[in-house]
Amino acid sequence: MRASEIGDRDPVTEEAIAWRLSAASDDMNWDAFTVWLEASPEHRARYTEIALADAELVAQREAVRQALAAAEPKLVRRAPLNRAIWGVGAAAAAVLVAVMALPLLLREPEVIYASDAGTKTIAFADGSQATLAPHSRLTVKGSGMQHMRLEGGAWFAIRHDPTRALEIAAGPVVIRDIGTSFDVHVDGALARVSVSDGQISVASAALEQSLTLQRGKGLLYDSAAGRAEVQDVDPAASGSWRSGELRYQRTPLSLVALDLNRYAGIHLGVPAELRSRRFSGILTVKDAEATKRDLAQLMGLTLVRGAGGDRLSASRR
Repeated sequence: MRASEIGDRDPVTEEAIAWRLSAASDDMNWDAFTVWLEASPEHRARYTEIALADAELVAQREAVRQALAAAEPKLVRRAPLNRAIWGVGAAAAAVLVAVMALPLLLREPEVIYASDAGTKTIAFADGSQATLAPHSRLTVKGSGMQHMRLEGGAWFAIRHDPTRALEIAAGPVVIRDIGTSFDVHVDGALARVSVSDGQISVASAALEQSLTLQRGKGLLYDSAAGRAEVQDVDPAASGSWRSGELRYQRTPLSLVALDLNRYAGIHLGVPAELRSRRFSGILTVKDAEATKRDLAQLMGLTLVRGAGGDRLSASRR
């Protein structure tokens, strides 16, 4: 990227860069920033791109210095790199945009954790922990583990650090946290989040604004249907699957069936007319047959045996 091309950025990118630079100063107007961020999904997406580029620039400072010196010596001589990172002005914006044009150089190695039929506990260097649900995958990127991507389910216990803005991409949502305990599950377009301690922010391109969840609150989000439902949850029950209990509060039967398959290998068919019916209660997964019978009885349904597998039915036989 030539210095002459830097002026071609669109206004949203300019604004996102300005907000990112302002965030490093003591007089940051957080209220105005929130208004700007929530004004458009494009604002949130562009700011996230800039923030990621900035974080990677700091982590790869020397490599970027050498690359920019080779590609555009005049640009580097115009302002020291430290000032370009944290200062306010064209040089800082130029370096940020240059970083975005060098993804191969800036790509940090990703650390991937995956679980099989059992759970997997991950201990991070700062004392934080994550427990992966069975058949789940967590990708961690960034020198300070600022960016994660979750597939499946996980329990997080994150150490409080006001200087770090942790982001977890989980299916259709992005969770932001600086230190708390919470549970997350992703099933395609569905995302479930519950908070046992502290506070998190949940955002999605389909949501008009981000949602704040505090201790004792949960979110059931269906991006395909465009539905977000905030629920009361028992903080002590969040993440109870780690001890072999599945606790539900008005959860669609379709999700209950998915959990039974993930956590215990229990295959249970749910017909279309029953998938949205809500279940509240506790299921243990140590005995597959008992679990299926308990669910059917608690829901007032019939457990139908068949060559293709067991299924629930609303009919009485």
